[in-house]
Amino acid sequence: MKYRRATVNKRNIKYGDLIKFITSFVLVLILSIFISSNIASFIYESSTYKKSEIDLVSEENENNEKLEEEKLENYSKSLLSNNIVLFQGGVFNDLDNAEEFRRKIDNKVLSSIVNDGKYERVILGVSTKNNFLDMADFLKKNNIQFVKQVYKIPLNVEYNEEILKILEIFSNFILDDIKNVLSDEVDVTDLKSDIDFLDINYGNKGSYKLFNDLRDLILDLDDKVEKEDLESVFNFVYSSFADYKL
Repeated sequence: MKYRRATVNKRNIKYGDLIKFITSFVLVLILSIFISSNIASFIYESSTYKKSEIDLVSEENENNEKLEEEKLENYSKSLLSNNIVLFQGGVFNDLDNAEEFRRKIDNKVLSSIVNDGKYERVILGVSTKNNFLDMADFLKKNNIQFVKQVYKIPLNVEYNEEILKILEIFSNFILDDIKNVLSDEVDVTDLKSDIDFLDINYGNKGSYKLFNDLRDLILDLDDKVEKEDLESVFNFVYSSFADYKL
């Protein structure tokens, strides 16, 4: 009798232990599911928030770019046919600072340092009304900040069209062949050919000398030159038209 009671007690203990084990297992499982669910929910909400935040920043940047493009397009429309735009990257009191800035962008764009009598100006390019947007877009894509300096050839000066045509050819040469322009030895054969091909009605009035000096500056270059030789065109434009700044 005592043996049977002991056996029953053992069975009850085993059964009770089994119940406790199952109950504990179920509780742990439920708790694990609950924790996992909350963690997953938190991760999802966090990722959704981050994604939403990134989308907002991206949308804001996109809107800013569109506004900037609209400003440039409107600015382009406001330019006159005889306007020259000089793109300036910075103005420095010290030549060393100007040269340091120039070195940072040396592998992206043709540039030149021009002294205006007081400051050192870093010139990034020149354009006419026709290729202003192309030059502006080129600088923007290379993340180069610029300021526009606009010059207007006086109405009483002849050879406006010819001067502007030379500058347009020169700018397009830089934009279309930038890898060549930034190399140690620049092939300017096509540039010289295009300028030499211009049909010019020579005369002795107005800006004939200015036009002729600009034309000869480029045509007198060797077929293969260093970048500095091309940069001299920026210096010529600045010194020639500084008095006509708008």
